[in-house]
Amino acid sequence: MSKQMLINATRPQNIRVAILSSGVLETYIEETQDRFRSRGNIYLGKVSSVQPALEACFVDYGSNRHGFLPMDEIVPSCWIVKPKDAKAPRIEQAIKPQQSILVQVTKEPLGEKGARLTSEVSLAGRYLVLMPFSDKRGVSRKIEDQEMRKQLLEMGANLNPPKGMGFILRTAVRNQTRRTLARDLNYLVRIWKDITSRARKNPQQTGLLYPEADIVQRMLRDYFTNDIEQVWIDDPSTMERARSVFKLFIPRKIHKLKMYTEKTPIFSAFGIEEQIESIHSRKVHLPSGGTLIIEQTEALVSVDVNSGKTKGQKMQEDLAYQTNLEAASEVARQLRLRNLGGIVVIDFIDMQETKHRTVVERTLRDAMRSDKARHQIGKITAFGLCTLTRQQLDQSIRLIGYRECPHCMGDGVIRSNDTIALHMLRSIQAKLVDKNIEKVRIGLQPEIADYIQNRYRSDLLVLEREFNTMIEISASFQNNFSSKQIEYIERKGPHPALESNNHTPSNSNSTQAKDSGPPPSKPVACLPRNRRRRHKPYRKPKEEV
Repeated sequence: MSKQMLINATRPQNIRVAILSSGVLETYIEETQDRFRSRGNIYLGKVSSVQPALEACFVDYGSNRHGFLPMDEIVPSCWIVKPKDAKAPRIEQAIKPQQSILVQVTKEPLGEKGARLTSEVSLAGRYLVLMPFSDKRGVSRKIEDQEMRKQLLEMGANLNPPKGMGFILRTAVRNQTRRTLARDLNYLVRIWKDITSRARKNPQQTGLLYPEADIVQRMLRDYFTNDIEQVWIDDPSTMERARSVFKLFIPRKIHKLKMYTEKTPIFSAFGIEEQIESIHSRKVHLPSGGTLIIEQTEALVSVDVNSGKTKGQKMQEDLAYQTNLEAASEVARQLRLRNLGGIVVIDFIDMQETKHRTVVERTLRDAMRSDKARHQIGKITAFGLCTLTRQQLDQSIRLIGYRECPHCMGDGVIRSNDTIALHMLRSIQAKLVDKNIEKVRIGLQPEIADYIQNRYRSDLLVLEREFNTMIEISASFQNNFSSKQIEYIERKGPHPALESNNHTPSNSNSTQAKDSGPPPSKPVACLPRNRRRRHKPYRKPKEEV
């Protein structure tokens, strides 16, 4: 099974990296200049507020929104008090407002939520991860072979990091020498010393101290494995950066770097553009004819598994089982390709037999085993629901190269014309009763303006006559379906509609009310001649070019 890494960097504003396994897209990472990536960056921040109820604090680290820092992510060296016993103090005792603190972004801001931070800073190298505030030494949980873990721990015991620092050996450490590990360790220690030096120079200045490596360096550092046969790059300057990474971390594999010079775009030449385009769709087709419907929200990701039509109960059970097996493997692949994280709920097709649910669950676990993100998988319930959690390694594909829809404002649906019209009429009527309004000017999207003028023309006339008000509706291409511009111009003088006794509360004990006689008729607005033309069939304005 041949594996290749492709790096498309001819357009610096949009760099794409893909890993293929026998021509099938297995990993895809994309970054654009218009979306800033902060995960892994190290900042010097300042505590803006302490929240004892949350056991956390908010930190101003130079971003638009303050980051969220839980108490269990604050290292003891940052505490202002040192407890006598091993028990950690409460956050209001350990941290104070305006305190400077070194933090690292562990989760990107999403929607209205700020970034999640930690002061347990870590620096990733090719073969190990340096932990400056912990003296523990360990091995990646991805290495499950106990004999291998024992050998790697013995190798790590021979390394000599500075006092108080520790490290975790990564999966790429297999078959490496102690000299290679020591070189990687010394490289990370130098970076850490440079970070702390800059923090000491301006202890009160919040801002970025160390940016995480760019997409090309990260992919070569974290995703290049010995089973990748070639790394194809289509940009000369990116090729030079890749050579420097290989010389630093894996000099013996530099021959695998290949320059792509053909005129056909690199992703088109390898036939993966259609595969990349499919990961932007909410619907994914399965080989048996079933489909996955993937929906992403701020709270969780839902995956609904659907199958085709079947006849007979036995056939339905068998088809559900086969479709769920395909779905389990495809869900794991889609989570990697789309960079989805957090809570993921999979709604498998209901299966009556327990052994079928067990096999589908095992298939999902095996498919997720190659995922670099930390994850936990729950059992499939009798109703076919399976919940898993996945670490967010990179920005979701949904957030890259997309913007919020101006019509639905991210909801995915828009209100019908009739609903918008009725809501607008009610709000105008409430305003006319409350205020003495002489004129109402309304700006709407052309389609809605046309709809209201033709469907609710009589309702507008009733409001005009009842409140002696002029209502003007104009079309504007600057408005979207979800917004409207309403301007109320108040009248100087008494409210005409309230002058009528119909709006005056009656009092049976009042002599004046008995002798007042019949109520006067309601005032009727006399529309000028030029206003009558407004009620002719509405014509859309010509769109400006």
